[in-house]
Amino acid sequence: MIDILIFQNEYARLEVGSPNNMFIQLTWLQHASGEPLRRVMMMALEHARAKGLHLWLIDMRRIHYTTMEDQLWTVKEYLPTFDLRLHYRTACVVSLHNLDLIPDVLVQEALQHDPILTGRMEMEVFHSIEDAKSWLLL
Repeated sequence: MIDILIFQNEYARLEVGSPNNMFIQLTWLQHASGEPLRRVMMMALEHARAKGLHLWLIDMRRIHYTTMEDQLWTVKEYLPTFDLRLHYRTACVVSLHNLDLIPDVLVQEALQHDPILTGRMEMEVFHSIEDAKSWLLL
């Protein structure tokens, strides 16, 4: 399986993942929050839209925590920009050290309780890339 590199900076690497370029993979290379995190997330969304990808694999093992501001931005500004006529699946890979701090409590609550998002977005948390890919490609 060969991944195609789309973008990389000091914070993250964005790839289209194999097999058959079916998912977008965002790998955080170091901790990010605020504007750097948001820029990368928006760039990932633009590329996912352009490629017609609805499956996301996000490797968050190098993100130490998420701020309340970033969680609010995600729920209030980022998620509503998705085409909610489609169904999205996101597999997040976290380390055992940051499990309690990621993924976002507000994001999880929005996905479960917001009538617009419920049923259109799924998110699961994993400790290994292999398990995340297996779930994502079911």
